[in-house]
Amino acid sequence: MTIRKRNISLEKDNIGSVPCQSLKVNSWIALLLRNKFLIALIIRLSSVFLTKTFFVPDEYWQSTEIAHRKVFGYGYVTWEWKEKIRSYLHPFVFELYFHMLKSCQLDTTNAVVFGPHILQAFLTAICDVSVYYLCLKIYNNTNIATISFTLQLSSWFVYYTGSRTLSNTAEMCFACIGLSFFPFFRASEYDSDRKQRGNNLCLALLFGGIACIIRPTSLIIFGVLFLSALNRGGFISNFIASGVKVFPCLLVLSFGVDFYYNQEFCLVHWNFFKFNVFQNLSGFYGVHSFHWYLTQGLPVVLFVHIIFVVCGFCYGKKNSVISLITVLYVVIHSLIEHKEFRFLLPIVPLIMCIAGPGLQELSKSFKCKQTTLLLITLLMNIFPVTYFSVIHQKGVLDVVKYLRHEIETGKDIDVLYLMPCHSTPYYSYIHCNISMKFLTCQPNQTNGYIEEAKKFYANPSEWLEMEVVNNKLYNPTHVVAFDVLAQNAKDVLALSGYFKEITFFHSHFPEGRVGQYVDVYQKQDVT
Repeated sequence: MTIRKRNISLEKDNIGSVPCQSLKVNSWIALLLRNKFLIALIIRLSSVFLTKTFFVPDEYWQSTEIAHRKVFGYGYVTWEWKEKIRSYLHPFVFELYFHMLKSCQLDTTNAVVFGPHILQAFLTAICDVSVYYLCLKIYNNTNIATISFTLQLSSWFVYYTGSRTLSNTAEMCFACIGLSFFPFFRASEYDSDRKQRGNNLCLALLFGGIACIIRPTSLIIFGVLFLSALNRGGFISNFIASGVKVFPCLLVLSFGVDFYYNQEFCLVHWNFFKFNVFQNLSGFYGVHSFHWYLTQGLPVVLFVHIIFVVCGFCYGKKNSVISLITVLYVVIHSLIEHKEFRFLLPIVPLIMCIAGPGLQELSKSFKCKQTTLLLITLLMNIFPVTYFSVIHQKGVLDVVKYLRHEIETGKDIDVLYLMPCHSTPYYSYIHCNISMKFLTCQPNQTNGYIEEAKKFYANPSEWLEMEVVNNKLYNPTHVVAFDVLAQNAKDVLALSGYFKEITFFHSHFPEGRVGQYVDVYQKQDVT
């Protein structure tokens, strides 16, 4: 089929201004515009099967592991769920999926492992398309919307996390979808013939509310958004009318789903703020400097895109609300001691809306084609996508596959993980009710409390003597550890009949207790 070149008129450069001259769009851009969701879905689904690496424990331990236990009766419940600081809405989606598999007797290991990632890939593809519509609404400019959409698709970090079952990824998706329906301007300020996604405050409230339920950090995004609209005539009355329709649904999704899981009424979001802000216990998992997001977080997450973001802030067409949300979100998160790259995910689509005009201005300044800059950007993102999705931190997933294969061949195994806690996926990736044990690390404010992981690493040989060698009730068949395990611990394992069976590459950058390789020790008498 031949795709004819056609003229696509640029939307108004500024709301209320006269539309600028039409722009000839290349054939591939025309194809992109006509098949936005299909292209986005293909890219996101590819990440499901190409991504073979570990990112953070929450991808498994706070989502599919919880749902797996609820449906199949076995799985590990971390301390966050016992302290009731997590909303069950995100794992509830996977619970519904697992129930469907179980009722249809289709709960194969592959279906249990890959299904949740496929669901997340679909949601991320919808988020990608919402970036286009959000930009189109903000700038009323098809060219900028297309650039931002393409930048979203070419982002290495969105590809790396887009199919992972992280609550942060789901939060990003629902927040962006909600923003794409938000009435940034009055309907009369749009060119009605060219508007492709209209104002719908009900849908904005619904999807934005779901994002806030999954992770309350989205309150920053929608709080600023709604405050900025209060001085607009008729907004409050529309907000109240829409709220009456939507809030009952959000209350059911929040309190109802949490009541279903906890079997009691609880305020999980209050518990979340109390833990992270008032008690500041999140620092238990690492403390970073105030400027970490500016000096490390954003440069890593955005990579080459950061050039266009800076140009967008300095020279490009700007939307003050989007810029304010982005800055305020980073500042507030900078005040919290514990920081992670994934915490930036909810504002990545907004940053792409800033990067789009930035790339446009950069192409004008250097008198080069926008498609050339986009192609260079795509090529530069291929390396980090490939390295982090296929190579970096792959050993802990490979070892789980190996253990799964051991089970499938009929071996009765018992696994002990001598690694930093939550280093591997657990029952949701094994999907077999075998005996497994790992070193726990829940925070505790009790004086004199020492977590199990610290006890082990303080004296590995003594811990092994007490918990394994002299414990007649516990006799694991397989011991999994990083290669940096202390030599005296390896000696104890050897004396107890454990010898290295297989080794998996994990990372080129071993750090602390995380080694370059993952070793599997097997007891000699295992057949």
